[in-house]
Amino acid sequence: WEKARRSYGTPDPLDVVDLSGRVMLVTGANSGIGFEIAQFAASRGARTYMLCRNAERAEAARAKIVSAAATRNCSADVHVLLGDTGLRTDMERCVAEFCSRESCLDALVCNAGVLLNERQETAEGYEVTFASHLLFGSYMLADRLEAKLTASSWERGARCVFVSSGGMYNRGMFSLA
Repeated sequence: WEKARRSYGTPDPLDVVDLSGRVMLVTGANSGIGFEIAQFAASRGARTYMLCRNAERAEAARAKIVSAAATRNCSADVHVLLGDTGLRTDMERCVAEFCSRESCLDALVCNAGVLLNERQETAEGYEVTFASHLLFGSYMLADRLEAKLTASSWERGARCVFVSSGGMYNRGMFSLA
């Protein structure tokens, strides 16, 4: 990014992004890439929903985001939705909570994920990585929020972004044989 940034014009395109009036939902928003996306969106005026598993960590991240937005003279509108993307019941509840508050969704960023050393199953009986990354945390979430995404008034339409990581490359290949 830093190397490529030198070739960009001025002002930096990211410095002039205005997300005022936009509604964004970011999963896994209490740390890493999800935190950075949520912080950027909030600091540019978007009403931002952070979907996180842990209330304490989510509130700490939310406080940091609000504080950072204040340094840009932006009044951040940041909300926490508590839920585990690996659990169907949590995602159904989070979708219902979000839908009761908002008439549209301009951007859904499916970022939450997990990388375990051993196979584990959720309380609902699904393999954790599959349930978190794909089944409920991406597919079902996007499916259940489709009407809100369709209702977006964003000029080029709503966005649904699926974040992936290179963490899988740290694993040795395995054989199914």
